[in-house]
Amino acid sequence: SIADNTCFHSKPINYQLYPNPVKNYLYLNKHVDENIQILIYDINGHKRILPKQDNNTHWCIDCQNLPSGIYFVELISTSKHQLEKVIVKR
Repeated sequence: SIADNTCFHSKPINYQLYPNPVKNYLYLNKHVDENIQILIYDINGHKRILPKQDNNTHWCIDCQNLPSGIYFVELISTSKHQLEKVIVKR
């Protein structure tokens, strides 16, 4: 997890994450057929959301209950690990 101070040295996961900044819903489209897990953390490293997958390549992440601030989306696959910064604006 983000709090583990893990060093990430892998090829990036091929995806599109939008919009950023986000108001209500954050969308993630994955461009490869690879299972991934998505975790969302606040700026303090606390896990805030465990998104549910809509289908094999698309997620719609409800951010309506998150206060304004900076969050980190962690994408994890069997061979890759990636972080993306997202801003929630109200």
